[in-house]
Parts: sequence; structure tokens; C-alpha cells
Amino acid sequence: MDFVRLRPSLFQVVPFLSENVCPFGELAAISTAKLRADGWIVTDYQHGFHEHTEFEPVTIDMDAPGAQALRHLKMIFANRLSLNQDFKDTGCNVPYLDNATGIYFPTSPTRLFRFAMNGKVEKHQELQNYYECVRSVLILWENMVHMEKTDSREITFVEPRSNHLTVRQEKILELLRNGMTNAEIAKQIGFSDSLVKQETILIYKKLGISGRKDLVIDAEKLA
Repeated sequence: MDFVRLRPSLFQVVPFLSENVCPFGELAAISTAKLRADGWIVTDYQHGFHEHTEFEPVTIDMDAPGAQALRHLKMIFANRLSLNQDFKDTGCNVPYLDNATGIYFPTSPTRLFRFAMNGKVEKHQELQNYYECVRSVLILWENMVHMEKTDSREITFVEPRSNHLTVRQEKILELLRNGMTNAEIAKQIGFSDSLVKQETILIYKKLGISGRKDLVIDAEKLA
């Protein structure tokens, strides 16, 4: 809510959600789509997905989780491992499936958010009330954006909720200490360069260091 009060743009909201929305402390991959007047649902921004992940447009009447969410104006939980079997018109090419849970919900009759989370669908369904709260805050944000135009500004992101490294961050830390670049790490774990860059920044903050040089020193001390 403190963040929303700053009237962030869509391009500020999505990276913020990527870092903070998951209740288990993992980064989420997020995309947003707009329902056009001709009935097509077209992705207009995505963050954290692998660079080869493509969201093909679908129509509002197709058998796809996003279309269902917009048709019924309700949240849809989907297993991204079986999207093609569960929905005949998924409109999504997902070459890497580390984040197996998809959460789809509209914030207006024409705006759709899609979250890709780690862990099983059932794990997230148990927290449906939490995600409904997130949806409510985003609905408020969208209404505020429509009501008042504001100048773009720098948004101060909140600090991570915990200093403990997540499973993914432990994996990235190991690869960093092996001398791999962000691009090489992104290719190996199946995420975008931008998401890996975000993770490394969070890792440095949690470890209280300034960069890769300190990681090498840290590794030598541990040895």
C-alpha cells in the first residue's frame, strides 16, 4: 500500500511485484496484458521470464486461463506444467518451467496480470486470500492511475523481508562463485538476464557485500 500511494507506473509496479509478491520469498515472473476493443488479449509488458518465453495473443472467448479470468473477472490458478493439456488455447510458449504455478487475475475488465511462481499449484491455492488481497491493492492502484495523472518518479523499493537466501539465490550464489556471468547463469537456470541481475543485487544486500570481488574473498574465507 505504501508503494501504491506513490502512484507508480505499470513499468514500476511489475518489477516491484516480481521482488515482493511471492509469500515464500522467491522472485516471480510477471506479465500483463490488455483486452483490446476487438476482443484480443495482448501482452504489453513482461518481467522475469526467460527471453524465449512468448505470450501469443488470445481472444476473450478462447479456452485459456487468462481469457477465463477476464471473462469471469475472477482469479485462476493453473499448473504451468500441464497448460497445453488443461487449456486448448493457452497461447503461451514456455520452454523453461522452473516456476510451475500460474496465477491469473484481472484488475479491471480490460487489464490482466499473470504471475509465474515456484512450487506446486496447491501450495499457492492455500493462500488464495493473500492473493485476493494483492489483487485488491492492484485494483486500487489502477483506479488511482486513471483518476490522477502524475509525473514519473524514482520509486524506492522496500528491503527484502528476510536476510536468508532462497533456494534459487543459493544456486545463483554457487554459480557466481564459480565465475559465471549473469548471462551464463540465466542460460543455465532458465531465467532472463534481468531477473538474475535482480537476484544478484538481493544476494549482495543479504550478504552485506558490494559485488563479485567480495564474493571471491568470502569464498576464500569459507575455504
